Amino acid sequence: MSNQKPVTSDDSPASCILHPLLAQMSPSDEQTPPILARGADVAVTAGAGAGKTRTLVARYLSLLLDDLPLRSVVAITFTKKAAREMRNRVRQEVRRYLDAGQFTDEERTRWQRLYEALDAARIGTIHSLCGELLRNHPAEAAIDPRFETLDEGQAALLLAQAVEAALAWAADDPQAARLFADFGEWELPRLLTQLLKQRLDIAALPRPDDGWAVWEPHLASPLRAFVEDAAVQADFADLLALRADGTLARAEAAEDNLAAPLAELLRLWDNITAACAADDWATASVHLAPLRGAMKQVGRQANWSPANPKAIIKALQNRYDESIAALVGKGIDLALDQALATAILPELLRLYDYALATYTRLKEDRRALDFDDLEAGARALLHDHPAARARWQAEVRALLVDEFQDTNARQRDLLALLNGDAGKLFIVGDGKQSIYRFRGADVTVFRAARREITAQGKAYTLKTSYRAHGDLVVALNALLQPVLGVDEDPARPYVEPFAALAHYRETPPAGLTPPYVELHLGVGSKAGGALDKAAEALATRLAALVESGHVQLATRDPDTGQSHTRPLDYGDIAILCRASTSFACYENALERAGIPFLTVAGRGFYERPEVRDVLNALTVLADPTDDLALVGLLRSPACGLSDLALYRLTEARVAQEASSLWVMLNGASLDFLADETPCAADAVTLIHRLHAQAGRVTVATLLKAFLDATHYRAALLRTGQARGAGNLAKLLADAHTSGIVSVSEFLDYVTQLRDAGTREGEAHTLSVGAVQLMTVHAAKGLEFPVIVIGDAGKAARGGQGAVVDSLLGVVPPLKSTGEDDAPAATSLAYRLAQQAAADQEAAESDRLLYVAATRAQDMLILSGTVNARKDGLGLAGWLDRLDTALHLSTSAPVCDPEGETSHHVTLSAGTQLVNCFLYEGNAEIAAPGVSITPPVQRTLPEILPLLDPLIPLPSATDADTDAAHRDPPRRVWRVVPEQARPTAPAWVVGTLVHGALEQWLFPDGVVFAQWAEAEARGCGITDSVELRNAVQRAARMLTRFRATDLYAAMDGAVQRLHEVPYTLATPDGALERGTLDALFCADGQWTLVEFKTDHVIDQAALTTLLATKDYRAQVTRYLDAAERLLGVRSRPALCFLNVGGAVHVVTEGL
Repeated sequence: MSNQKPVTSDDSPASCILHPLLAQMSPSDEQTPPILARGADVAVTAGAGAGKTRTLVARYLSLLLDDLPLRSVVAITFTKKAAREMRNRVRQEVRRYLDAGQFTDEERTRWQRLYEALDAARIGTIHSLCGELLRNHPAEAAIDPRFETLDEGQAALLLAQAVEAALAWAADDPQAARLFADFGEWELPRLLTQLLKQRLDIAALPRPDDGWAVWEPHLASPLRAFVEDAAVQADFADLLALRADGTLARAEAAEDNLAAPLAELLRLWDNITAACAADDWATASVHLAPLRGAMKQVGRQANWSPANPKAIIKALQNRYDESIAALVGKGIDLALDQALATAILPELLRLYDYALATYTRLKEDRRALDFDDLEAGARALLHDHPAARARWQAEVRALLVDEFQDTNARQRDLLALLNGDAGKLFIVGDGKQSIYRFRGADVTVFRAARREITAQGKAYTLKTSYRAHGDLVVALNALLQPVLGVDEDPARPYVEPFAALAHYRETPPAGLTPPYVELHLGVGSKAGGALDKAAEALATRLAALVESGHVQLATRDPDTGQSHTRPLDYGDIAILCRASTSFACYENALERAGIPFLTVAGRGFYERPEVRDVLNALTVLADPTDDLALVGLLRSPACGLSDLALYRLTEARVAQEASSLWVMLNGASLDFLADETPCAADAVTLIHRLHAQAGRVTVATLLKAFLDATHYRAALLRTGQARGAGNLAKLLADAHTSGIVSVSEFLDYVTQLRDAGTREGEAHTLSVGAVQLMTVHAAKGLEFPVIVIGDAGKAARGGQGAVVDSLLGVVPPLKSTGEDDAPAATSLAYRLAQQAAADQEAAESDRLLYVAATRAQDMLILSGTVNARKDGLGLAGWLDRLDTALHLSTSAPVCDPEGETSHHVTLSAGTQLVNCFLYEGNAEIAAPGVSITPPVQRTLPEILPLLDPLIPLPSATDADTDAAHRDPPRRVWRVVPEQARPTAPAWVVGTLVHGALEQWLFPDGVVFAQWAEAEARGCGITDSVELRNAVQRAARMLTRFRATDLYAAMDGAVQRLHEVPYTLATPDGALERGTLDALFCADGQWTLVEFKTDHVIDQAALTTLLATKDYRAQVTRYLDAAERLLGVRSRPALCFLNVGGAVHVVTEGL
């Protein structure tokens, strides 16, 4: 059985005898055929929660079972996080297989080697693969092989610099300077930045010499279609007959209200037809908007009898509205389009070319490539160099691509070049979950590839959801089918029709009863507080769900496989919003309700008070005369001046006519600040000292000096604000990563991260036990027992920038000013291009709703606002899209935005009931009376799991480096009562030990004690008993180590290095960063030492730890890094400093 190969999918799943490695994963009958399919390209469409990851991992392992070399199987994921998860999942399955022991010695040896080599597996993003291709062929690609890859923030910063340089050039160029008048000094930089981000799309477009010759036929076409429409011409012929036969004149004599509008309507039509006869569509275009304005439904029928002009005009209104109303809007002028095509656009592209050249030069100066460069360069390499293409087609024998719906045409071409005609491509995706159009993803690429593979290869569909229980799946199907539709539309290839999900899990969690879909909606406008009311109601509902303890979730122990239940926790809830701008209402409501929460994605990180304080501090350290930033710093916990002191300071400045507050603080006396004078004096001393360092050291060094001097993080930790302390650690890590020295440049960098497309989440120290707020995009690939779609009535914001259109090319937004009594007009080219783009955005908005709703495992809640109308409710955004299924707009009672009532309406989604609660503006919020089963007995968790480390987030750094920068675990400060903390947390002791070893500092005098106490305080320890305990325990470990042979060897070494940072290029082209504890050279042999401060009870426990915790892969990476640094292979030493009160050094089996 151990040597059995997978059978092909031509056999029915029921007859397949799977290899034990695959059988242990328990693939379903749906999943097995694509896992085993061979001999052709394979496309798998996987619905939400249908086991896509399991299928992909099993496919990967099945290829290794076919004896394909590890490096010949390439797996491409959408993100680095997904790549790490897939690699870990593969590693877990292989480890599980090895532990089972159902194989021969030869099989064990093979899989053990594969297991050890998994770090070298080609599992990564498309950009890591592109990087590997380019680094292997620098000459052919004409690049520096030592190039660095810019992350999103770094690229945004360089783009901003390029735009700034280009605008400065344009200001001095007489022709380009006119662009400031055409687009405005604020809009032009945004427009130029947007074009640079789409440079590869622009490069693929032709640049005709006569742009107007290309545009005019496309622009005239819809206008011609309306004017020449037989029905339109027939209607106008009937109206013209009224003028010819005197009927219009008779009505004018009767002073009929329709006479003047009809006369104007016919005059405009005369002008339009005359212009069309002369092929002058520019003149015709300006009359179209007034034409619609002249179509009136007024007047008395008796004045026109027997004619009925109002009926004719009504028919014209309908035809106009159906055909060209959206294009014409309030006015168009093709003369404006002609000017745009012939004069303005060429000048804009000249400015764009200058900015692009500048951006390219900035990258070259840094020997850097951005993601677009990687894609374009790798594609060109394989396309233009047959030898390189042949090599990689031979080397890559299997190509697995996850999330294929989020690829673009360039990536598709690259994969096709790697695939050749070998039939080795395996793609997994779901068109309904394609939500990254703003990053270049094109769902039509997936749909076309699936069609091609269906025709020539093998296609499968996974439709059984393992995520949601049966009743919730039924409700989701009923809600989402009308939104997405079920029919193909050849004219709209970017629309992916709905496909119903089946369910695997029948029952919901114990204690949770129907309905499983709820709506909590505030009545009125956001400005009037309706969303605040909805958020307050939501917080009340979530508190009721969690604090009651009724809902019991089934979980499985990953180690023992045993099932048990636990109460629903706040960490089981996520609030998903279309945009981060909706977060504030929910943050405020959760904070008022005392519910812990974490902002996972969005601009929330930079709006946190502790982050704002530190950014203010950096601004002051660069320029102390910045009064606004100085006030922010002085008022922050770092300095602690009161509002009264700041008022006195400001009053003194005004009285003495000082140029800035900083001048006042440096005055002869600060006595006017009374008892706050010492605080102000300390702040002045600190600013002077650090201001002298600004621009001389990196921002990271300056920031750390500020945090150390003010004990800001320790103060936050002491007051239980681990969240704030974590955010400061994250900001410090970001500063370190940037490597920037100039404070102003770093602040610009932060501005670009915040405003130019990058979304920063808060530090993840509180992700356990806290409601998570995130955008829907950030939730992709995640699942939660309870999902809340926040601000569900928010309408999608239409794009306002330039459109890169396949027919019209680059089309910037341009409007006439409407001066000299001429009506304002908009470019028709822009209207046409934007109309096509808006339809694609609407389709993606529907898919975004699908992704949000299908994250739910047990319950879905929608929160948002509705407008009160006499005939029902006015809905917008996703609520409006869902109303086709819910019929809320016509089922709700009359609501008053100023009222005090909370309305309960029972709706339905298919066969499932839906509870809807409508809260008027002054309604009292109480927990909704939803049926919940009686409480079950809650079992208190054991203490020990509360002291386990929080689940580590995937990182590009190694685990020990992560630990060194991670905040103190929140559990220490929340779980253990203050009066019951005679001992310091283990992580503090470990920090002291590692810090002492780095400095080779040992407990033989007062110096060590003073240093250790200061370090412990920096970790947030302020209690004197805990301080002594931390120092004493660290001292004992260090004293024991000093008595070992390893210490003697290190102390007498000819060369010794501590805390050695490394950056290691992994085989898939990614970079891994980490830190080596120590390296020393003795007798010509280098030794790598990794210290562990874990408390291990005895030798037997250590043996168990070494058997269960895989140190081999970690040490192997460290040895590889050391070899890269030293040029020779080191020998390893794993030094445990606390094994039953002794030191134990492991050198074998690593």
